[in-house]
Amino acid sequence: MREIARSEVDNVGSDIIGEANGVIRHIQLKSMRKGGTAKSQNVNLKLVNKLSGCVVWIVFYDETAELGPFYFFGDEAGMLLPDITGGEPAKHTRGNILGGKAE
Repeated sequence: MREIARSEVDNVGSDIIGEANGVIRHIQLKSMRKGGTAKSQNVNLKLVNKLSGCVVWIVFYDETAELGPFYFFGDEAGMLLPDITGGEPAKHTRGNILGGKAE
């Protein structure tokens, strides 16, 4: 059986949840235009507590809408995401009323 579900809100760490062959994966999706300069992505820390949690980074072509290559960050099925807690916390893109940006 294969199933795909998506989150209604962005507070659980994953964008979609997939199940195939008895393995459930919590997947956070990231994308970048071909030729983009991003060298890293922000990953929701809630994803590290999900068995089989992973990040799929998709490169796309503006001109043709072609997808690929695809990059995978995760571990084997049933394992936790490799430790990312030592990284620098991301900040919200919008500041509060005083201009401060929360982590």
